[in-house]
Amino acid sequence: MKKVVAYCRSACEVPGTPSSAFSQARAIRRYAKRHGLKIQEMYIDPGVSGITLERPALRKLLADCRAGKIGVVIVKNAERLSRNQGQLMVILDAFQKSGVRLEFSNRNGKKQFEFMRVVWGAASAFAAAKLKSRKQ
Repeated sequence: MKKVVAYCRSACEVPGTPSSAFSQARAIRRYAKRHGLKIQEMYIDPGVSGITLERPALRKLLADCRAGKIGVVIVKNAERLSRNQGQLMVILDAFQKSGVRLEFSNRNGKKQFEFMRVVWGAASAFAAAKLKSRKQ
């Protein structure tokens, strides 16, 4: 059976203050409980920038996805996965190829992601039309 997991990341973790990454984890647990999901593993990268893919927990998450261990990944919003749009698309492609469903614990996170998907789709359609017009 494939696992339901969570991924949390925050670049700024100030010693002596509540951890943003662990606050995300608590919110994701509440979301999962409301939706009848049981989180079986948490992948957490505290104090790591979303600009790089060189994050220990993210690398393990992607490896576990490729190994077929994961069915659902819950994040607060897409920016937790990456702040770089190209890298985010690579991560999303890895999820899709592995049959992983992505869910967002934050309503705005889901809305922002849906908007980004529309923009990506429009950009892809524009690029395809431009390429086609060059061939004619």
